[in-house]
Amino acid sequence: MKKSTQLETDDKHISVEIVFAGESKQKIVQLELSGQVTARQAVNQASLSNDFPEFDFASAPLGIFGTKVPDNYLLADQDRVEIYRPLQQTPQETRRQRVKIARKRTDQK
Repeated sequence: MKKSTQLETDDKHISVEIVFAGESKQKIVQLELSGQVTARQAVNQASLSNDFPEFDFASAPLGIFGTKVPDNYLLADQDRVEIYRPLQQTPQETRRQRVKIARKRTDQK
């Protein structure tokens, strides 16, 4: 992950991907941008709310290749902006459910 500098992006076009995985589908949007563009600006330009109207993209945490970044992070060519959504369950809740299912299987034998 390389942070862009002003000289690299002023009159230059960059290509980035915006990625979001909803509960039942995912969407990848390719954008060609010019000048300095932040991660949040790119997400806004991707217009994902048409496909996921129930999700609040304005406040969702963002990342680049799995590393969380601030909204004002300047994008570099070939960056992949990931939009994170809250976990449906905590890891602890998931483990509890697995244990419960495993116990039911053992009790049935």
